[in-house]
Amino acid sequence: YLLYDKELYLLNVLNPNNFIDGRKDSTLRINNIRRTILLANRLYRGIKVKIQRVKRSSPTDNCVRESERSCIS
Repeated sequence: YLLYDKELYLLNVLNPNNFIDGRKDSTLRINNIRRTILLANRLYRGIKVKIQRVKRSSPTDNCVRESERSCIS
């Protein structure tokens, strides 16, 4: 499930739910499953966002809706 209210680097390449954790740039987290990507932090940094759960969504919801994203400057 998604880690809500965490600062993430989204990878909007293959799947909008894939993101790079800013603290572990060489690791891709897919629904809390870690997989190593070679030089992922150099290939694509992504957009730093914070995902905030909307009222009607479930804590185990794997979808990231545009309304749940807020860019962090």
